[in-house]
Parts: sequence; C-alpha cells; structure tokens
Amino acid sequence: VFAANFVFFLLGLAFAGLILLISNSSRVRVDDEQYTTMGAAYSFLTIVLYSLFRVVAQLITQAENHKHEEAFEASVLVKRWVLTVVVQGWALVHLLFLRPWLWPCAYGDGEVRQRLGVDQCALSDYACCDVEIRRRSGEVLLSFAEVRSEAVVRHTRQFIAAWLISKIFLHNLLKWIVPRLFGFLCIRGLYPLLAWDFVRDLASDLTSRSSSRHRQRVGRSSAFG
Repeated sequence: VFAANFVFFLLGLAFAGLILLISNSSRVRVDDEQYTTMGAAYSFLTIVLYSLFRVVAQLITQAENHKHEEAFEASVLVKRWVLTVVVQGWALVHLLFLRPWLWPCAYGDGEVRQRLGVDQCALSDYACCDVEIRRRSGEVLLSFAEVRSEAVVRHTRQFIAAWLISKIFLHNLLKWIVPRLFGFLCIRGLYPLLAWDFVRDLASDLTSRSSSRHRQRVGRSSAFG
C-alpha cells in the first residue's frame, strides 16, 4: 500500500513539474495573451485529464489490494480528488502567484510601460520595474506594482469566466449531445436531412420531458389538494 501511494505521489509531482516546465518555457508578454481562449482551452484539457485520472486512480488502487469494497472505493475517491485539486488549483496558483513571481515585469500595456520606463527591463528583474511616478507632494500618480496587481486580477477573472462557461458547455456536449448523436447515427445512418431530423428528435425529447415533469407536478398538487 505504501509503495502504491508513493508511486501516486511521484506521479502527481511529475505532472506538476511538467506543467511548470511548459509554463516556464512560454515567456511572452503577459498582456498579449488571450486569457479567454486560454480558459476555454484549459476547460477542454481538464475534461481529458479527469478521464485519465479515473483510470490512473483505479489502477493504483487495484495494486493496493484492498480486502473490502468500501476501502477500495474510498481510496479511489481520494486519489481522484487529489488529482482534481492539483489540476484545478494549479491554474489559479499559476496566474495569481507564480507568474507575478517569475515574470514581475511582464505586465502592463505599451503606453504604461513606456511612461514608467520599464520597456528595457528583463521580465524577471523585479528591481528594475519596481518604479512609480510621484507628485512633488509625494502622492503616487502611477505605480507599476498597482498596474501588475490590477492586471493579475483582470487576467484571472477572464480565465475563470471562460473556463467555467466552456466547462458547462463542453460537459453537456460530451456527456449528453455527443452520445445521443452517435446513437442517432447508429440507428438512422447517414442521409441528407440527418442534421434536421436530429434537431427535431432532440426538440421533441426535450418537450416530452418538460410536459411529463409538468404532469407529475400537477398530479402531486392534486393529490395533496
């Protein structure tokens, strides 16, 4: 059991290290990246990884040779939960903490960077871009630290919004529409009006489900009445 869990721990470290290497090799201007697209792509990646995690957790738990089914299911659940937290938490940790720490001078648009004089700074040189513009009275007009903080929050919001919306859409697409489409193809085959018939069948099924739910609610209310 200890050996199997140790392998699981090494697998998690290897996965985290792989993501770190990928993120470390993509040193680009942070403000030039499309965080909405990144969030949508990450949503698809997480769905694929979750499927792999189920298989990995199942195989590792089988190697532990549990005697009781409850212990087996609990072990699988814990491993899937750990891997899921690693995947979901990594993106937020990367955007909120690792990127500002690794590349503190990579934020801000061209005008702000030119105004603060940080265009020539290396992306990892924190001291070079730790600048601000003050009035004679000492009041801070513009600070690169504030620019960086606002950019980090804005980028994270864009990423999370696209991630969650895409996750809902992809979940419904992959778990409900795609299997239904394949079943429809197996029964009907390919023909010119396939798309139209599939939409009609889908709409009629949704209508019948909503009407049956309405009848159930009416029946319950009349029974209580």
